[in-house]
Amino acid sequence: MKEPFYKILAFILRPFVKVIRYGALKLMKAMGNSRDRRPLIATAGHIIEEYVLPSVFRTFHENEFRRLAHFEKLPVSEHDRIFNELQVAGMSVAEYALGEAKQYVKDGDFHFWSGVEEEFPRQYQKILTGFGIGSSNAKLMRELVKNEAKGIRRPRRPNLGRRCAAGPGNKKENRKSNSAVRRRK
Repeated sequence: MKEPFYKILAFILRPFVKVIRYGALKLMKAMGNSRDRRPLIATAGHIIEEYVLPSVFRTFHENEFRRLAHFEKLPVSEHDRIFNELQVAGMSVAEYALGEAKQYVKDGDFHFWSGVEEEFPRQYQKILTGFGIGSSNAKLMRELVKNEAKGIRRPRRPNLGRRCAAGPGNKKENRKSNSAVRRRK
């Protein structure tokens, strides 16, 4: 008797699952204490499961992508490798975006999003393990994502000081700045 009820309930709520899950995450974040990692874990899992992995699957199955990659000429093992590369790329870009987005959030949310960024690779490993991938392979994928995300972080431009501010029209200032730079070398 209970099973049909839950199936009907699941069918009715299916279109609202994303909204309900997002609301529950917001509620957990607002009501949670600062040492509780569950909202961070849940948010990282939500981003991976609702945005990153569906994007990877959609790209992998897209006809145009398959045509450009010449899938019909490639062996299945190469399909698997391409899928893994798409996963690593998608996860790395998402992790990079989390790192960059932290600088634009309100002060009170900075630590939350830093925690989500920390949990991101661990949640990815847990999700992969849940798919039936061996723990050593899931750990390897997690490490690949971390290394790839480090590789795409753009280096910060150094502060060039007066040389930039002087501008091309002020030759006297430029000469002073350039001679100061030469003396430092």
